[in-house]
Amino acid sequence: MIRVEVTRDKRKCIKKVMVKGHSGYDDIGKDIVCAAVSGIVQTAVLGLTELLNISISLEMDEGFMCLILPANLEKDLCQKTGIILETMVLGLKEIEKVYTEYIRVVVKEGGV
Repeated sequence: MIRVEVTRDKRKCIKKVMVKGHSGYDDIGKDIVCAAVSGIVQTAVLGLTELLNISISLEMDEGFMCLILPANLEKDLCQKTGIILETMVLGLKEIEKVYTEYIRVVVKEGGV
C-alpha cells in the first residue's frame, strides 16, 4: 500500500509531504495507481521548484519521496505553494476514494 503523510503547521499550511510504499495494484510498469500517484506528486514538485523557484528539501528513492518546504517563506509565496500542494492532496484523495486498498492519505495537523 502507498501511504501519503501530509503535515500541516499551526496555520494549516502544508509544510511536509512524505510518500512511501508500493500500491501492489499490478506489476511494475503496469501499476496505474502507482503511476497516478507518482504523476501527481512529481507535478507538484515541479510546480514548486520550476514555477515558484522554491528551494525545497527533497529526498527520493525507490518507493519513497519526502519534500519539506522552507520554514521562512514569504506570505505570498506561502499562499502559492498552498494552491499547488492542496491541489496535489485533492488528486491523491480522489485516487484513494477509488483504490482504497492501495493508497492511504493521512493529514497531520500542527506539525513541523
